[in-house]
Amino acid sequence: MTMIIGQRGIGYCTLAVDARRRDHVTQDIRNVKKLHKLSDQIIVAQGGAGSGAADDIVSELKLRTAGALNDIVSCIEIVREAAPSIMEDAASRWRANGLQIPPTQLIFASVDHISGIGVHVAIRLNDLSVTQFNESGPYFTGSNTLLIQEKASEEWFRLMDADDTSMAYDNYAIAVAQHLEHVDPMNIGLPVDVGVVRLNQCDFECVIRENLSQANDPDPRFLLAL
Repeated sequence: MTMIIGQRGIGYCTLAVDARRRDHVTQDIRNVKKLHKLSDQIIVAQGGAGSGAADDIVSELKLRTAGALNDIVSCIEIVREAAPSIMEDAASRWRANGLQIPPTQLIFASVDHISGIGVHVAIRLNDLSVTQFNESGPYFTGSNTLLIQEKASEEWFRLMDADDTSMAYDNYAIAVAQHLEHVDPMNIGLPVDVGVVRLNQCDFECVIRENLSQANDPDPRFLLAL
């Protein structure tokens, strides 16, 4: 299971992902990288217990774009071309162990250069269906979406009661991961990686912080105006 949370706003879009992965055959737990920078304009998170396949698809994205990719539409086209064979190979390995590959997805984050508002686009790798979110607001998903929505919303409302105008997103992501780890430590846990894409006039900037496990003084790059 994976925690993926984000926030869309004027001039920014974020994603935060936990690093824990459980092998559904051996039950081994290890930390992996699930958040990636594709360019100054786009970051992508991967989720689902079939993340081995998502690893391969993200590698294909990086290989084909070499950091020059500037729009999510092009990302989706590459995924739709590369994913079917990769997912079928992964599904075959799961079937060989008597298992069915679960829902697996990629979540892209960027900022629309016309509206200036953050955008999240999700593509489900099992069937290549796409969902897009273009309005300001939070984004919660993962292998157990209801649990993630519950814990992320609880922490969200706790913070909004104190200050509904801004949020230190890096510390928020750490807190949500801590809550989820307490409930389901086999599948979700610290550390977390947090990324933000910002648009200032015509200039894009992307920042990713990795291996966060304890809230500290907020990084000003992740201070969001709500």
